[in-house]
Amino acid sequence: MRIGLRQRGQISVLIGLMMMTFIVFFAFVINIGMLVNAKINLQNAADLAAYAGAAVQARQLNHISFLNYEMRRQYKKFLFRYYVLGGMAQKSFRTTSGPRLWSPDNLPANDFGKPAVCVIFNASDNYCHSVSLKKINIPPETVLDAINNTLRTQMQALEMIRQKSCKTIGILNMQLLIFWLFNTEDTLDGVSASMSASPEIKKQLAKIAGWAHGLGLFPREWILKKRIDALQYYVNLEPMTGVNAETANSLSASVDPARRERTILAFKSAYNTLGAHTFSDTESIVMDELLPHGADGANLLLLKPLKADLAAFAVDTGIGLPDSSSPAASDCQSVPIKLSAPNVPLGVVKDPSILTYYAIRLQAKAKVLFSPFGDINLKAYAAAQPFGSRIGPPLDPSNFYRTIDDVPTPGGPVAGRINLPNLAVKKGDSTAKGKGWDDQGVISKMFQAAFPSGIQAIGGQDLLAAYNIAMMPNPAEAGLYNIINDLGNDYMVKYFDETGKYAFWAPVFPVDKKGQGGDVQNEINEIVNEITMPGTAGQASGFSATMKEALKVGLTKYFGKLREGKGELGEGYNIAVLQDPMQKDKSGKLVSVPEATITDPKLIKTSWNMAKRQEIREQGRVGYSVKFISFASLLGKTGITSNGTDAWRNFFSVNDPDDEDVMNNITH
Repeated sequence: MRIGLRQRGQISVLIGLMMMTFIVFFAFVINIGMLVNAKINLQNAADLAAYAGAAVQARQLNHISFLNYEMRRQYKKFLFRYYVLGGMAQKSFRTTSGPRLWSPDNLPANDFGKPAVCVIFNASDNYCHSVSLKKINIPPETVLDAINNTLRTQMQALEMIRQKSCKTIGILNMQLLIFWLFNTEDTLDGVSASMSASPEIKKQLAKIAGWAHGLGLFPREWILKKRIDALQYYVNLEPMTGVNAETANSLSASVDPARRERTILAFKSAYNTLGAHTFSDTESIVMDELLPHGADGANLLLLKPLKADLAAFAVDTGIGLPDSSSPAASDCQSVPIKLSAPNVPLGVVKDPSILTYYAIRLQAKAKVLFSPFGDINLKAYAAAQPFGSRIGPPLDPSNFYRTIDDVPTPGGPVAGRINLPNLAVKKGDSTAKGKGWDDQGVISKMFQAAFPSGIQAIGGQDLLAAYNIAMMPNPAEAGLYNIINDLGNDYMVKYFDETGKYAFWAPVFPVDKKGQGGDVQNEINEIVNEITMPGTAGQASGFSATMKEALKVGLTKYFGKLREGKGELGEGYNIAVLQDPMQKDKSGKLVSVPEATITDPKLIKTSWNMAKRQEIREQGRVGYSVKFISFASLLGKTGITSNGTDAWRNFFSVNDPDDEDVMNNITH
């Protein structure tokens, strides 16, 4: 009996060992399940972070592309002024086809060979049709003929008036061209006060106030280019590491939160996805941006500026050489005078070998049961990129002008080569061969669409509407630009308000770079000082040192308006405002200029589109989409850029071999 009693309870030891094994196994399964769940949640959060960051990049690229196209639109506005408004008083303007003959009397012998601005105020007194304005023949003085002498005195006075009028005509034409290129005011009165010291010229210009309204080409293009530079700076901000909730909140409360919008939205997208039920300490959630380093931040976007040295002309009816019989009297000769506009910014071109993408590493401590090591730190990786749209085609400056021999007068000597403003309009146009705006068919059709009632109706709102028609998309631009528009029935996206305007954040200078007044003034002085106005031998350049200083003053004054949000179209220092490029007539129908504009949504909305809904596919879409990319492609230096030939060359480096091994296996 004693032996039997001693053997009692042996099975309990076995049961205890089995229970302990079961509990350990159960804890192991629970831990594995919790870790798998935490890993899945962390990976989902990382994917959301990468997608959010790439979505910010996509929006920034969209805004850059919109501004780039707006630079082209503003150039078309100048071309309309220069080719149509500036030349419609000439006799050759009435022709409807063939090459444009820039001649006062429509005769090839007197062809200027280039557009030259000439405006009139009285259709019955059109001096733009005259090769020369003849002198008044003054009879010789007769000592004993009082009547003759009185008549002679009056004719001399008339001749002085004629000569003064000749000079005024030339000055007026040149002043108008200067305004079209360099105006810094919304109203004519302001620009007249700064650009013209002559009250008489100011009085004459008041007759065509609407013709010079708004910023000139150079200031407008320069401001648009600076906004593009600011957005490029945002895209290329240096990558941040160790980003946590405190860091994100601090960035959100900074003076310029848009500067770090990419980082803020990426982290908060991940942070708000993860909960305390899975991760023990939300402060352990840390994000690192894995981006390629560049010379000044990240290397994610490289835009090459398009600038051109341009030359435009205005008709001068100055006094020619006096003849031998009457030194005080001579004919007023119609001569084109050059106005140089160097370093005019006209757009940007994206380097296709620099890939814009967003990659992150997300870390957090996951809760586990029965862990002798405490909570376990997990890592997740994700990468995404904007795709499916464009900033603009791979152009060079020669696409914005036609190079010709500078001949001061018809039949005169060649005074060098100059770049005449021009731009492709029809599909297949080559500006180098004299097409584009240098086409009478284009000029005639643009004029008829802009002014259906003829010359007598030009002015005020009709003139502003004419500019908008001239700035509409052309067949030569189809498929090459990301053109902002609300065509079709896209109920998912609407850009323009009821006034046809779209506003977005795009500062002229980032707050942390050149946000202060002194820095802006230095930038203005620097850019204006680059404007040199060399005149052709024997000719005035048309832009004096005084006018250069006036341009500095005008730009400084306009920046004051920007800071108050009172710029053109209501733009501000930090807010860009664009106008709908698609114009409608008074009946609400889209304006269409045959062979010169396009209105088909499929030709304008040319971004990548794989939407499931048929109505969206049929209407097309605008702008960049976002897609996930694998780390294997980034680390393996594989993949072809958008041009189909070059490989990416901006890859980030990984310092930790373990990280590289993990990332190389991520193919989702």
